[in-house]
Amino acid sequence: MKRLLTLLLVAIVALGACSCAFAEEDPLDVVFVCIDMQGAFWVKMMEGAEVAAEDYGVNLQFRSGEGSLEKQISIIENIVLQEVDAIIVDPLDREGIKPALQVAGEAGIPIITCGNEVDTEWNHCAIYNDVYDVGCITNIVCSLIGGEGKVACVVGAPGSAVSDARQKGFEDTVANYPDIEAFVLPANWDATVAQQLVTDLLAAEPDMDAIICADSVAYQVTEAAEAAGRSDLLITAFTSMDENLPYVEDGTYFLDLLMGPQRIGYWNVAIAVQLARGAELDQKLYLHTAIIANEENAERIRALGFDYEVITVDEARTILSDFKSEFGPDTFNAEEMKPAV
Repeated sequence: MKRLLTLLLVAIVALGACSCAFAEEDPLDVVFVCIDMQGAFWVKMMEGAEVAAEDYGVNLQFRSGEGSLEKQISIIENIVLQEVDAIIVDPLDREGIKPALQVAGEAGIPIITCGNEVDTEWNHCAIYNDVYDVGCITNIVCSLIGGEGKVACVVGAPGSAVSDARQKGFEDTVANYPDIEAFVLPANWDATVAQQLVTDLLAAEPDMDAIICADSVAYQVTEAAEAAGRSDLLITAFTSMDENLPYVEDGTYFLDLLMGPQRIGYWNVAIAVQLARGAELDQKLYLHTAIIANEENAERIRALGFDYEVITVDEARTILSDFKSEFGPDTFNAEEMKPAV
């Protein structure tokens, strides 16, 4: 009888252990609330997020805000009722999204604001070094044209933390060049709008020297420049979309910025998993970035004397194709996610 009781107790303990192990392996439920699910950048960002979901064993759902802050808020409020493990949101408006963050936070659900520095007690910010990065690019461009001339910067939409930061990086830096006439073109995250704005600008200002893209619109900007007979216009790309890199190699785009929408999507899901599993992370986590240029342009940038990290197109391709090495289950290191200085 004693032996039978012992066996029963062992079996109960074993079942309990199996139950705990099973519970630990249960996949997390994560919802990613996008601004939109149609634009090329967001489609690629979702692709990267799906790779992370597979690597981390996550049930990942996407919801589209369809370009509406009110829709994003409504989606988050409904998600909270589903008791998910984490929410990622790319908010249209950093101030307007705060009530929804509070709803999620009070429900005990970790929430990550993708690309946006939103200061509340409820969220973690997965953000870019936008002010710094656009400032670096602006310094490079202004120096390349000899510190005088006309430079425009295409940004997203006023009110977006990402767009506002990029615009600030441009305006703060170009202010150091008194002989540069600066133009800001808010394109509302729409490549077609960006192309039209640049078309109109080049018609009004045919002696424009350079256009900095602070959004993934370099292709449309280049088309506008070519239509205006300005193949000599200095154009910089942004976000390192896959299709950008051949144009960086051949010099069509003088430079690009190491970001990568797939890489960003993966990174955000990786952060969501860490938080859902109870990790204590800094409230602000920064994506590592660098200037991408072909060999010739990289040398020209270095010759300017700025202390900016510059990598080759091949180096960028390696980083952009292997998210797991940076942010995977065995390599995630929040200590490396510090702001650029």
